[in-house]
Amino acid sequence: MLSEEAKENLAQIFVDRVEDINASILQQIGSVIKQIGTLTPSQAYQLQQLLKYGGSYEKIAKELARISGKNVQDIYKIFDYVASENKEFAKQFYKYRGIDFIPYKKDFALQNIVNSIANLTASTYINISNTSGIGFMFEDLNGQMTFKNIRQSYDEIIDRAVISISQGKETYQQEMRRIMKDLGNNGLVMYESGKTRRLDSAVRMNILDGIRQVSIETSRRFGAEYGADGVEISVHINPAPDHEDIQGRQFSAEEYEKLENHQEAKDTKGREYDGAEKRQIGTLNCYHTEFPIVLGVSEPLYSDEELKKIRDDNNKGFEFEGKHYTNYEGTQLQRRLELELRKAKDTQILARASGDEFKDLAQESQARINRLTGKYKDLLNASGLKSQMKRASVSGYRKIKTNQIIIPNFAKTRSVIDAQMPLGKERSYIIENFDVQDFFKKYNNFYDSLDKNELLKVNNEYTKWNLEGEHPIGKYLNKTLKYDGKAEIIAKEDFFVDEHGNIISEDPDVAEMFLDENHWYRGISGKNEKETEMYIENFKYGEFYAGKGVNGNGTYVTNSYTYAKRYANYNEKGLLYIMPKENAKIVNIDKIHWIRGLLEKNIDKYKINNDLYLDFTTNVLSDEGYLASILGYDIININEAKIILNRKSIKVVK
Repeated sequence: MLSEEAKENLAQIFVDRVEDINASILQQIGSVIKQIGTLTPSQAYQLQQLLKYGGSYEKIAKELARISGKNVQDIYKIFDYVASENKEFAKQFYKYRGIDFIPYKKDFALQNIVNSIANLTASTYINISNTSGIGFMFEDLNGQMTFKNIRQSYDEIIDRAVISISQGKETYQQEMRRIMKDLGNNGLVMYESGKTRRLDSAVRMNILDGIRQVSIETSRRFGAEYGADGVEISVHINPAPDHEDIQGRQFSAEEYEKLENHQEAKDTKGREYDGAEKRQIGTLNCYHTEFPIVLGVSEPLYSDEELKKIRDDNNKGFEFEGKHYTNYEGTQLQRRLELELRKAKDTQILARASGDEFKDLAQESQARINRLTGKYKDLLNASGLKSQMKRASVSGYRKIKTNQIIIPNFAKTRSVIDAQMPLGKERSYIIENFDVQDFFKKYNNFYDSLDKNELLKVNNEYTKWNLEGEHPIGKYLNKTLKYDGKAEIIAKEDFFVDEHGNIISEDPDVAEMFLDENHWYRGISGKNEKETEMYIENFKYGEFYAGKGVNGNGTYVTNSYTYAKRYANYNEKGLLYIMPKENAKIVNIDKIHWIRGLLEKNIDKYKINNDLYLDFTTNVLSDEGYLASILGYDIININEAKIILNRKSIKVVK
């Protein structure tokens, strides 16, 4: 059966996606605030409606629909996986009782139960894609916090920005700072039945409750099949007060039902418990589960002495900042600090995206992040509790120095993965770090070293190119930069390993949910199986084909096995499994866009005045893939896709 840590990791997949969309929305809002801040009052009024309907909201709505759809799809996969694991765990009990064991894939009645739980859980994400049920909290004229959905929030911010800019720059900055703090402190929220809850917290609880419900329902079914007539409640350290006295206890099925219905109940030893104030097992963030037992036969897993020690250790707790905490209270303090860190990071992201006028707010938020991080470390040192900093991770957050502002990085990256990867060295960058003059000095030297006759031939080929076949300039650069070298070939089992070195199932549909963002797939489909095989072999061992694409020329791969399968016409033989090498240089596409803007702005100062130079340089600057190659990068990161520029920088499954 899955451990609580494994269940948390599954939930984190969904939380990461919600954090991605949260960061994207904050950055879009920041971009609008930045744009309005550069306008005169009359210009702002003229552009007010254009800004509202300029496409940003539509992008947000589409992204919400995409993420919600992927979450719904994965809920069914994960719940099937949990149920299958539970069924395999129960196999030993069927064998012991001499009862026929039906594997999960053939147990259609159980699949229907799991499907019903998945339907209920998935309905939350269908509501999210609607956009009317999620949004932000704003302070109204009476000082009351009111909920506005995404569309209303977007319009509210634009209206307030336009009104305040007409009242002067100082008023505008004060109003925007107040809005940024409101949005950051409350975060993206879900509105349901008159109540609001931070979306990341709601999603985590929703998924974990669903997974635990699957575990409980499958356990009950297994118990009924092999003749169980009672229940034992699982045990974990640092339990909440309402479950501290019942964990590890055994109950008859009848008494356990009373407990779950908030009535008085007795365990098998006659001890009485008041269920009125107790949460149901496995709900509302309860980490317990129930195990079916045969009364009078199944011995408790924990003795009374062991359960007492767990309670005593919890209550002994620790001293922190002059106050005594039980270990359970310490975990709740952890959760609060993690939440405050997410709030401060949201505010910092929004302030960075809103431009230099709000640099002080970004630095103020960073200072708060630093203080909270220090307090979190002190708490761990005092308590001995396990770090859960991944719960404080926020997509799009990048630490800044308090005397420098970093350009916001809008590409989709997960901070939980950034912390583990040596590859993400270029994921944030400081304006002063890019030297335009130095670039052109090196680039012009590179140009001077090229064979001009060969370059002229390439330029002429490109002029005649009809978009069929490989790109002439891409082919030339691959050869010139030696990017056409061979990839490292690895065994398939070396691909199915997570960031901690744990071996994951070699079933790609299952593995996709556990592997990090450095596990990629490419689907290839020829006219027939023989041609498909030829393309696959050529990618691994033959000439490196100069690919092309709308976001930059190169070879496109994806993090989604499901998506790649479509391109392979659902033929497993048409799939490539790819990973970056540890020293691969990966750059986010937004950095390339930013650098290109600087170079285009300054090219007249440094250009070589001849037609061949201008033609070649224009072609290089016009394509993200070619510019990134010239800058020395191996791979471009674009959300869930990657563009491979240098084949030597990757590993490919044999």
